[in-house]
Amino acid sequence: MERPTLKLTEEILLSIPETAKLLRTQPTVIRSLVKANKLKALKLGDTKIRRSEIDRFLKESEGFDLTDPFNIVSLANSGK
Repeated sequence: MERPTLKLTEEILLSIPETAKLLRTQPTVIRSLVKANKLKALKLGDTKIRRSEIDRFLKESEGFDLTDPFNIVSLANSGK
């Protein structure tokens, strides 16, 4: 019996640590973004995030300072 293979076009679920590694940040940052409802996740054993959700998040978050996900500031207005 042949094993199913994952195609690159299929939806991929990433764990919190995998998402953090992909975004080059810490897992605590990812958990904060999930808690603030800025990054949608699902619980399937551990918390998982769809790759398409990460892409959406990146597009919508461009130009903003997300250091505090509960107080997002435009980079144009942050003065930093």
